[in-house]
Amino acid sequence: MAHASRETLVSAETIQATNLFDDPLLAAGALSSLYVTAVAKAERGAWPLAQPGCYGDDAEHLRAYAGAAKTQDGFARYLDQHVFASAAA
Repeated sequence: MAHASRETLVSAETIQATNLFDDPLLAAGALSSLYVTAVAKAERGAWPLAQPGCYGDDAEHLRAYAGAAKTQDGFARYLDQHVFASAAA
């Protein structure tokens, strides 16, 4: 998708000064900087899902989200508490 996009924003748990194209196991999943508009470090950025090798999923939070998302009002409350409130902080 990055190849067809006007802009590509990348978030990463860590930023390292290494070339992923030098590692045959990682090269297939690497994206050339030619296609990247901006990079942001986002520690625990996959939360509440897991980031293998870094942290597991938050099953309790995922259950709460699934319950809230059953209704439009519940989902709106979830966004207010966990998305929009975090952005304002």
